[in-house]
Amino acid sequence: MLNSHSSQKRHKVVVPRIHEKTYGESLGFRTSILPSLKDLGPADLIHVSRLHKSSHKETGTYHYITGLDLSTVGGPIAYLSTIHLSDNSSKKSSSNNSVGTYCSWNCFTKGDLRIRKEFPAGNYSTSFIFGDRKKNALHNSGVTDRLWRETYVSSLIRALLFPDDPARHMPGMCQYNPVLSSTSAKYAVSELIYFLPKGYLVGCSNDVQQPTYVQNYLVDSLLKLVEITGLYDLALEKIEELISEKPTLNDEFRLLLVKLHLLNNNEVAAVGVLHEGLQVDPRDALLLNEQAKFVLKKNRPDLALTSASRSVAAAPAEFECWETLVKVHLRRKDYQSALLALNSCPMYSMRQSDIFKPLSPHDVEFPQPLDGKFEQIWNDAESKGPVFNNDGVLGLASKAEINATEPLLIRVYHSTRYSGTFKKSYALLAYLTKQIGWDEVLRLRSELFVMEEEYHKELNFQEEEEENDLEPGDQASRSESQTEKQFLNGKLEVPSSDTIHKTRSRSISPHKRDIASEKFKSKRLCERWLDGLFLSLYDDLMVGLVWDSERKSGGANLTHSALEWELIGLSCFRSCNFEAGIAALKTTLSANFSIFSALALLQLYDFYETDPAEFRRLNLRVNIPSNLNQDYILELIVKTLAWSYRWYGDFSPFLAKLISRAIERDGSQLLKNKVQSKFHAEGIPMIMDRYVVWLEQFHTGDL
Repeated sequence: MLNSHSSQKRHKVVVPRIHEKTYGESLGFRTSILPSLKDLGPADLIHVSRLHKSSHKETGTYHYITGLDLSTVGGPIAYLSTIHLSDNSSKKSSSNNSVGTYCSWNCFTKGDLRIRKEFPAGNYSTSFIFGDRKKNALHNSGVTDRLWRETYVSSLIRALLFPDDPARHMPGMCQYNPVLSSTSAKYAVSELIYFLPKGYLVGCSNDVQQPTYVQNYLVDSLLKLVEITGLYDLALEKIEELISEKPTLNDEFRLLLVKLHLLNNNEVAAVGVLHEGLQVDPRDALLLNEQAKFVLKKNRPDLALTSASRSVAAAPAEFECWETLVKVHLRRKDYQSALLALNSCPMYSMRQSDIFKPLSPHDVEFPQPLDGKFEQIWNDAESKGPVFNNDGVLGLASKAEINATEPLLIRVYHSTRYSGTFKKSYALLAYLTKQIGWDEVLRLRSELFVMEEEYHKELNFQEEEEENDLEPGDQASRSESQTEKQFLNGKLEVPSSDTIHKTRSRSISPHKRDIASEKFKSKRLCERWLDGLFLSLYDDLMVGLVWDSERKSGGANLTHSALEWELIGLSCFRSCNFEAGIAALKTTLSANFSIFSALALLQLYDFYETDPAEFRRLNLRVNIPSNLNQDYILELIVKTLAWSYRWYGDFSPFLAKLISRAIERDGSQLLKNKVQSKFHAEGIPMIMDRYVVWLEQFHTGDL
């Protein structure tokens, strides 16, 4: 972590060190995977090599980073210099000669920008290695301003998206704030918008079929940044300038304008842009979908149905449109249509992401940051280790803890680790079940669908039945008839017994299918993936049912471990049993801090605060204010901040959004006083103050 609060710490930076087994292997591995990188690429890599005079041996250490300012070469050079000056091992070594290398992936041109700095000589060089092996690397002056600009924006996107995505985390990754001032925030917004026409090159999430002008990681990061900083006017102005320069982009970016207006609570402007866009193209699926969501939020599902249906008709392969249609049916209490629409949702397979298994290191050093200590949280964090590669709850548990855990909970956890469109579809099915109950869901399923296994069993049964009904003479005459047909068609070879059997089977099929068709003609075939979701939801409901019965019995025999409580709570959340889930997760957190439990509670509270009316409609009688009051949420924010800071996480857009909302509600001074009074014995109030001071500049109205 960068520290500059005193003259003694001015040149001090505490970073993780991963020691290579073989010198240069981290750089070599990164170079080897460049051709396979498809979207955002990995976090920036910092490699430091040293030559030891006595042994004439070179050794290498490395770590990862997001959020460093790459708008000029000055940022990486300053960071490498700070690492060199604060490295105690180089001071104690018989040689102070070292080389630092900074690597950053360019999502647009698909290549790695590298800055190499020598110490103590001070010389540096730059190069650009293309992912396409057929292209020659560029050096120094060959690395153009355009490549620098693209790499800056690529790094900025990663800095905004990686901190809140555990799947993108790497062991030994520092996460810094990419926009420390209002000036740098304005520059970042301007640069992101400048590259909007190229946004489709950086890839998109697995919820989207394929990247487009308005469905990509660049747009996702822009919306996050603007929501935190409140730079709506600047963003709208820059987009209008972009459209005026390239009028052909007007239709492409209307949806983005609508989203920005809605985030800024300017509904009149948003509706105006929607109306204008649909006048130009009445079949714009994404605009129709946005219109449906807006009307639905205004509690008019009857009006939303028209827009949602037209959206699906215009883009039947777009999951987001189907998702909205399902929600509209749920709000209209048309549960049959909701289930049928859910069965029709297009499922996207998981695309290959730029996530790779980390190298096996020789040794690792994860020194504690110099400030911000929260002893209890840091002790819990160090007992479990950092999160990386989306290992999840069990990834932080010891083998002994896992072996002592109820096998049902382990099995259910593994079977329900959905992502992308499957995760969203599971949530929709859970909402439906929450509203009408599991028995009614099963009745609807039986009434509407034939399961694939049931269908095949019926076909096999009909085939066996007809075969048993055939007399030997019938079988012979049928075979002769087929042989005669073959002869008439010019096929003179004598058919084998296998051919006769296959032909006889085929001759039964039309009649057999007619019988099966008559039985199932009023039903649809249930998609296999939806059948799997039903089974998974049943398991989650069983976990919640057992926990509910334990609670209602008075809790005399509740002897679950902290891990079991966490798995129970997360299972209840997946099945929308939030009241039981909150109780279980709060029990987990009372035993020791878990980042997954804390984030689950914070995300639930964020949903509630963002749209309380929608939350109540979907989740019925859950009383969030009494179960998760503001003081408890603030405590969770501080503890999550402390956990992240221990693992070099100096920036989280999600936490920044929650803190910003608290500032709007309570004011910055009251917020700081609350944290100071409750955690005065810890070092974390200093880190919280930094967040508040940083966010205050975006709340002054001087932007």
